[in-house]
Amino acid sequence: MSNLTFSAFQLIIDEKVPNIREFLEYKEEQYDTKDNIYRITTQKIDNTYYWVYMEYGGELPYGEKVYDKEKSEILNNPRTKSQAELNKQLFCLYDFDLNTFYISDGRKKGFLEDYLKHKLSKDIVIKRFFKSPEQFIDYVKTIESISFTSKYNLFSINNDIFGDPKDIFGLGQPENFKMDIAYNGRKVTESFKTKFFNLISKKVNSEIQSLVCIGKDDNKMEAIFDISSFTQTVSLSLKKDELGRYEQNIVQQNLLNVLNGHSNV
Repeated sequence: MSNLTFSAFQLIIDEKVPNIREFLEYKEEQYDTKDNIYRITTQKIDNTYYWVYMEYGGELPYGEKVYDKEKSEILNNPRTKSQAELNKQLFCLYDFDLNTFYISDGRKKGFLEDYLKHKLSKDIVIKRFFKSPEQFIDYVKTIESISFTSKYNLFSINNDIFGDPKDIFGLGQPENFKMDIAYNGRKVTESFKTKFFNLISKKVNSEIQSLVCIGKDDNKMEAIFDISSFTQTVSLSLKKDELGRYEQNIVQQNLLNVLNGHSNV
């Protein structure tokens, strides 16, 4: 078994979060760069996820000799200098509900930006999620929206964050409560910062379960703070096949299982 680790990123297309209608499915496509040849397949899953799988490799570096382990001999390389072994793998998954782009090799971020620019003919920016609320607040100048959820438990019994709406229909405390607030570009104030950090503390105290805040910087570039993304990576323990590669369907299913709260199997 070996670990395949996905890192969480923001994907911004033309200064906005993506819409699944912008993406197409295709079984196989070739995309060439100066250094590598890529064979790419994509898939839309349950109208919620967009899966990208890439096999890639380059003609160079090239070794004229290879070692045959079975024969214990040095032989001439049967691959020509114009051929490329597509022996490397890249897995990506975009979650449209969480606006999160999971990439199995963060070093390929720049390549993915160039590839998506070519494919969609739009401006593409891929950024890591902010690791702290302080970084987010220092970066954004305006707030677009805030959403958070609370779940009825021992920690939230005396939670007054929702006020009277907790019993809006006369049925008592709901099991779950979600609030979506749109500000559409209100400037960040000192009062907002105080209340935002207070909301963060309620997550620490288990009074809220989720928190997503979307803001923009001076250049109107959108930024996302998702409190669940403090854990910047998703690690899968998987077995490689006899060729030393991961089977893409197994990777996909295990990643979806983890993201949906199930076990990595």
